[in-house]
Amino acid sequence: MRQRFLQACALAGVLAMAACARAQMPAATGTPEDEAAIRANGGKFAEAWTKGDVAAISAMMADNYQGVDADGTLIEGKAASDAREKEAATQRAGMGLKLDIQTNYIHWVNANAASVGGTWSLSGLPPGAGADKGAWTTLTQKGADGQWRISTSLVAEYHPPPAPPAAPTPDPKTKGSN
Repeated sequence: MRQRFLQACALAGVLAMAACARAQMPAATGTPEDEAAIRANGGKFAEAWTKGDVAAISAMMADNYQGVDADGTLIEGKAASDAREKEAATQRAGMGLKLDIQTNYIHWVNANAASVGGTWSLSGLPPGAGADKGAWTTLTQKGADGQWRISTSLVAEYHPPPAPPAAPTPDPKTKGSN
């Protein structure tokens, strides 16, 4: 009888600890408002990029931002991101480029962090000037001020595979001979 009582107490203790641990775990997903804000960031980023508005892009980056550009360049920190964006905005000034960003997925890490990804396309690019579409992914985190900021990013350009080699043309002199 005493053993059953001890087993029952132990089971009750385990269940109570599990309930407390579960109550302390953060929600696994953000709110619908959070998802809408994250999805809106794609359009905000595209608009700021198109205008060359480095300050607006900077406001979307976390202080500890890290990213990898399509050319493999590692960008560490918000200051490095700002410098890269300023240089890029200067280079494309007056070209009339327009960036479009589509958010294709949001994978919640927890209520304050999400892996976000999608595609991008660029219109107005002169022929031969580089890729006009690609894909991107970020880790986006909610700050203490409630704003969603990009902590990490990876941008990839799409390059179509090369055309297959042309079939050899038959030599008319050897046609029909063995």
